[in-house]
Amino acid sequence: MTPRQGQANAAAPDGDGGASAITLFSDLERDEYRERCTRPSGKPIALPEPFAFDLDTGDFL
Repeated sequence: MTPRQGQANAAAPDGDGGASAITLFSDLERDEYRERCTRPSGKPIALPEPFAFDLDTGDFL
C-alpha cells in the first residue's frame, strides 16, 4: 500500500461520532507500507521505533 492509498483508507468517524477501528501503517519501503496494525477504537496500539510506546486510542473517542 502506498502512503497515498493509506491516507485514503484512514479510519473515518461512523454515525455515532467515533471510528470503529484504528489502523497504523508502518515500515515504509520504496513508497509502500509493509506493515499494518488494526485495533478496535479505544484499545492501545503499539507504535514502532523511534517512538516505541503504546498509544492509548481511548483519547480519540
